[in-house]
Amino acid sequence: MMKKRNWLFPLAALLIYVTLMAALLLKRETLPSDQQLPVALGLFAFSLTLTEVFIALRLKKIERKVGLPRMYSIHGFMAIILMLAVIAHVGNELTIPNNFTVKSAAGPTGFMAMALLMSVTLTGMLFLSNMFTRKSRTLKHLKNTVFKREPGLWIHRLSVLAVLAIYIHMMTIEFVRSNFVLSLLAGLYVVLTVGGYICSKVTKMFLPRYVLRHYIQYTPGVVELELEPQNNKLMVYQPGQYVFIRFIESDLPKESHPFSISSAPVTGSTSLKVIIKNSGDYTSLINRLKIGNVALLEGPYGSFMDGITAVATTPLVMLAGGIGITPILSILRSQIEKHTVRRIVLIWGLAFQSDQMLFDELSEIKHKNPEFSYYITFSKEHVDSYDFGQITQSYLQRIGINELYSTADFFICGPAPMMDSMEGILRNNHVVPDKIHIEKFSF
Repeated sequence: MMKKRNWLFPLAALLIYVTLMAALLLKRETLPSDQQLPVALGLFAFSLTLTEVFIALRLKKIERKVGLPRMYSIHGFMAIILMLAVIAHVGNELTIPNNFTVKSAAGPTGFMAMALLMSVTLTGMLFLSNMFTRKSRTLKHLKNTVFKREPGLWIHRLSVLAVLAIYIHMMTIEFVRSNFVLSLLAGLYVVLTVGGYICSKVTKMFLPRYVLRHYIQYTPGVVELELEPQNNKLMVYQPGQYVFIRFIESDLPKESHPFSISSAPVTGSTSLKVIIKNSGDYTSLINRLKIGNVALLEGPYGSFMDGITAVATTPLVMLAGGIGITPILSILRSQIEKHTVRRIVLIWGLAFQSDQMLFDELSEIKHKNPEFSYYITFSKEHVDSYDFGQITQSYLQRIGINELYSTADFFICGPAPMMDSMEGILRNNHVVPDKIHIEKFSF
């Protein structure tokens, strides 16, 4: 059964829709019979659009309860419903006889609203999220070569203009404009939505500034950045969380991007670290950064490790795939800083020998905590002294993880197929769902 929090935003959209419909029905006698269904569909699309913009604000209080990956997943699902509602609304309008009097006035604004909504929705669904690209090589190729993230973000911002275009479209229709309650309510929703968007953008201009102090090149495609706050006030964060970073004084595009924190939140620390892999049009430019470049940091976000699990003594099993080691490394470093003696097992899947990194640090951690052990397997290249192949149920059984299914907390982060596979294995072996912690960070 879906968790109640998954229904937060759909219920918000439904509440907006119900109030708008109630206002419309106050003067139902002014509503032409052939316009009842198109108007109902139009108000439904309007309600969804308002809610979609609200989700995109990434409000922390809501994110703590729902989680940003889940918010974006709901955002994508509602976008599909929105697109279907727009198509149904336009389709019903086209079936109305040509002598319908409001068509000439509503047509241009309606077309503008539809074009904006379609552009915003399709850009978000196909090229900003992994909703479809993870399942289509063609879309993935287009995402990486043609429809890149930076221009996609600019197109996606047109959602605010779409809200305004829909409202103007509504006000061109006489029976809507003559309904004072409906006009007032719709206008209020627009003011709140657009006002919230503007406030969010202004607030982000005053985010704390961090300076790049150190830069470590682990592999040709992976770097760790150390950032220090200009005001000497380091943000409070928990191990396994992530931040949105926007470099404002550098040669990189001035868009914010999410990156997992790799450092441990240590008392007295004056900096935080993030590990970044060259895996897209933005991250491929990371090598342009220079010591002293300034960034704005928004966050932290995420709840990979909760406070109770962090201080418990139960075993920890960490399943990482590739760069998915980053939030897990933060948790591991944090545990070692606390001088824990709890049993910790890391299983890390890499592809090629050239992906090797952090091995010296893992050896040092093992020296500090004899209860820590790690297993590294390469899936696409044989590497001396390490296992070969993917992380499977038989592999976990061979290294003894099956003995921990009933007692350990499991942390999973990596490529989506790997995370799905690991979750399936754990559930099939009757691991309690609350003991399975997944960082679905790919949005």
